[in-house]
Amino acid sequence: MTITPMTPHPLLALIPPDRLGDRMDTVPVGPALITVTTVPAGQWGERAVTAWRQVNGTARVVAATTLLDPADVPHTVTEFTETLQQVLNLNAQEGTR
Repeated sequence: MTITPMTPHPLLALIPPDRLGDRMDTVPVGPALITVTTVPAGQWGERAVTAWRQVNGTARVVAATTLLDPADVPHTVTEFTETLQQVLNLNAQEGTR
């Protein structure tokens, strides 16, 4: 059995490295993306969760938060997934008018 590495989400290439930090996980939401990163020592929180979408060839933040407790990450990712789906649906509706 040969394991093929996953192709990185195309939006990752558009996110400035200083905004991405130490990435722990990514969650694709169609053409959008949620990143979970560690928060640097000395700053507030343990994890940062950011929802991104592409606008005019750049990565734009749709929602972002910093969490004190890493156990809150799954709930936040679920909320951000719903938010991204709403934004993407609105954009699709506007494109069909």
